[in-house]
Amino acid sequence: MSNFKTVFLDIGDTLVTNGGWVAGAREALQALSYSHIRLGLISNTGDWTRAELKQRLPADFDFSIFQPELV
Repeated sequence: MSNFKTVFLDIGDTLVTNGGWVAGAREALQALSYSHIRLGLISNTGDWTRAELKQRLPADFDFSIFQPELV
């Protein structure tokens, strides 16, 4: 059992690079989610809207895996 209750992840070069998944990132998110660890998302994308950001992410990137208040 993990002592972690919440994990924040950075989008760029941690989860995604050049519009595609970083190797193993998708599987790591899935494992954390199955472990009932709350997931947060951080990024230095400035003033981009979520729609603008989503255009730069893989088509199967799912914001719903992250806690809304932690995005």
